Amino acid sequence: MKFGLTELKKVAGNHIEIHNGIPCVIKLHNPTDNDVKVHVGGKDTIVKVSVFSEKGDLIYTRYQDIADESRKTNIDLVNQVPGTYIVILESKTVRKTFKVIRE
Repeated sequence: MKFGLTELKKVAGNHIEIHNGIPCVIKLHNPTDNDVKVHVGGKDTIVKVSVFSEKGDLIYTRYQDIADESRKTNIDLVNQVPGTYIVILESKTVRKTFKVIRE
């Protein structure tokens, strides 16, 4: 499925890849029952992660390391109630917003 420069591609089961025209690919398992490991493209080693409730309330903002070889960082939803969350990843080469469903 393609939306302008953004392309969504179902990989297997509930896994989705998001390609957005800049060097950033996000892979996630959606829905989840705890946390989400996200693959972040680009060259940055740190990314700002902001998680919001579906109503727009800020749950947390933190700077997180991106693992060198895997290019993954963790979105912590373990202590959150089931629902839909909006996640924003930001750095010099990454700017991506997506939804995560917590079961």
